[in-house]
Amino acid sequence: MSLTLSVASPAHPVPLAEVIKTNDKNLFVLNLDKKFMGAHVEVVAANGECVIFQKARGRRMNIVLSHADPGTYTVNIEMNGAIERLEFVKK
Repeated sequence: MSLTLSVASPAHPVPLAEVIKTNDKNLFVLNLDKKFMGAHVEVVAANGECVIFQKARGRRMNIVLSHADPGTYTVNIEMNGAIERLEFVKK
């Protein structure tokens, strides 16, 4: 698996969330701005299926996608009405 990540809405000059690559091809680490600590994180497949929904307990989240099929995914990060969207491709 390889991940390609892009911010869906580049309104922020500094990313509020980013992916840190790992050696595990089924894992990506989401690095969040402190604004999003405690946020709800949802990973959605291109067909609209939610494959992961969890709460960010800190600034870094390990997201395991070993069960997910290859394709395009959107990460929605929501906290107090503020939403950051990221997109990546699992190959």
